[in-house]
Amino acid sequence: MLAHDRRHAFGPWVFAAAAAYFLLHLYNILYMLGEMENPAILVWRFSASMGLVPDALPLVAALPAAAVFAADWNSGFAVPAVLRAGRRRYLRSKIAAACLGGGLAPLLGRLAFVVLLHILYRGDVAVAAEMFGPEGAMGMAFTGPAGYVGYFAGALLVQFAAGAFWALAALAFSAYVPNVLWTVCLPLILYRLFLELNAWTDLPMWLNLALLQDSETGLSFWPGLLAAAGIFGALSVAAALLFRHRAQRRLTYA
Repeated sequence: MLAHDRRHAFGPWVFAAAAAYFLLHLYNILYMLGEMENPAILVWRFSASMGLVPDALPLVAALPAAAVFAADWNSGFAVPAVLRAGRRRYLRSKIAAACLGGGLAPLLGRLAFVVLLHILYRGDVAVAAEMFGPEGAMGMAFTGPAGYVGYFAGALLVQFAAGAFWALAALAFSAYVPNVLWTVCLPLILYRLFLELNAWTDLPMWLNLALLQDSETGLSFWPGLLAAAGIFGALSVAAALLFRHRAQRRLTYA
């Protein structure tokens, strides 16, 4: 990865976006801060899919590195960078930066929130087990310590996969419309379009990206994880190929 893109993928914008995502989660549980008898996983369950958190994920993912190509193109840096690094390496670097930056921002934000929950609240799962039982992905957490840790690890991996897709979708858009503001906002627009599509069709819940990114499809742990990896993975590959095709043509005639 080019040094310029590494700064986007692992630099301050990633941590700023992660901090904003963390604060949105924290805002959702302010009314529960005085109820320390709740188990951490129950607070997690109510916070992760409430308020602005689901809607904010596409924007959080786009902030770190989705607009790297648009910024390079508008500044005139793209063509000299291609001459120095080569077109293939340059395009691979943009894809890697968007994927890593977009995935890490929501992952780190939620990881910090999980750690905070287990500082503030009990790790006991008995109450949550009575409320939710073995159904859905959360049932994994009630199978023992390994299942408990595995559930949170799976949820974080799904967030990474979802964030990587939203960022790559924005990157693909930037190859057609190299405008930084539109590029960053595109995932929000796309997210709303997917919500409307699901509202007007009878697609299964596991094809609802809003539910899939929060592991709320009703599928049990492993099928849900495989569905998220398959769907977000396939969409990410499609977005990366779309970006590569269009950006290559744009750079050829620059």
